[in-house]
Amino acid sequence: MDILLAIHFFTLILTAVCIIYTDSLGALWMVGKKQVLDEKIVTKMHTGITLGLIIMITSGVFLFVRGSEYIVEFSSTFLFKFGFVLVLVVNSFVISHLMKYAFTSPFKDLSYKIKMTLLLSGAVSTSSWIATTILGFNVYS
Repeated sequence: MDILLAIHFFTLILTAVCIIYTDSLGALWMVGKKQVLDEKIVTKMHTGITLGLIIMITSGVFLFVRGSEYIVEFSSTFLFKFGFVLVLVVNSFVISHLMKYAFTSPFKDLSYKIKMTLLLSGAVSTSSWIATTILGFNVYS
């Protein structure tokens, strides 16, 4: 296996672990099992996820630019994957702004608008990570 592809894949696995852990904390907060979340832990996880995304974007660019044999072609699959990656980048800024609510208030005390914004951002994040991963396996097949 190519070293860049190995870095790309290994980073995906580590990032997925951070996402699953952070999302499980968020789920506990949303159902009221946790009143607020530990800012230090969530911020570290968010930083780890962001760093993972940056590493995967960087390794992906190098894989694409050098014309790795793992990239089938500049296809619609690659373009869709790239689109979802852009959504993840933008949504990471949204999440960074929204996560402050989890540090200061129980989920049940938030306004309907804030709750829906949090849920939408989480749904966008989850679906984009899943789509990017699935499309990535097709691009590098």
